[in-house]
Amino acid sequence: IVSELWGSVGVSVLFWQLANDIIPVWQAKRFYPLFGQLANIAPICAGQTVAYFAHMSNDGDDSFGLALQYTTMLVTAAGACLFVLYHIIGVLDEQDEKLGRKGEGAQKPKKKKPKMGMLESFKFLVTQRY
Repeated sequence: IVSELWGSVGVSVLFWQLANDIIPVWQAKRFYPLFGQLANIAPICAGQTVAYFAHMSNDGDDSFGLALQYTTMLVTAAGACLFVLYHIIGVLDEQDEKLGRKGEGAQKPKKKKPKMGMLESFKFLVTQRY
């Protein structure tokens, strides 16, 4: 059961950790919806690719084995590409930090929030309209 979680949960958590590390907070509104859309398109592409390999290997005795070989080669190549891409992203992120391109942008100064105890916080919540 745990091994089945790796593809859906483990890789997603690793991706979002990388995204949070390299994208400044002030640009999150710009990039996160794009990442969500790409995450929804990826299973469609994966299904079409597997269907293509299955259709391509319909001829012969070992058609399933051939489709499995193609799929394995594609997954291995994609993993190697991800390793290279991760390294390149890390190098570019370090360069951006050194050059000061990861600044916080033009943000308004935050209002100072009053420090409240547990009882004051509860009273505040009860008196709020929402």
